Amino acid sequence: MDASCSSDNVVVALQKLTRKEVHLAPNVAQALALSRFRSANSFDKLFPRELTVCDLVIEGSRAREIAQQLAVSAKMINT
Repeated sequence: MDASCSSDNVVVALQKLTRKEVHLAPNVAQALALSRFRSANSFDKLFPRELTVCDLVIEGSRAREIAQQLAVSAKMINT
C-alpha cells in the first residue's frame, strides 16, 4: 500500500490483517494476475499444480485451506 490508497482500501487491509488473512493492494493483485499472460516470466517454469497453488494464494487462500483442497499437507504448500 502507498499514500495513494483510499481510506476504504486501508480499512479493508486492516480488517484482513486482524483476521490473519492475506491482503494484496489492487494494483499488486492485478500485476500478479497479468504476469501469468506475459511471455518469458518465471511463471512459465511452474508446473500446473504449482500454478494452481499460486492462483489460490492470489485469491487469498491460506496454506491450510489450499492443502485441504488439493489433498496434500500444508507443509508441502509452504515449500
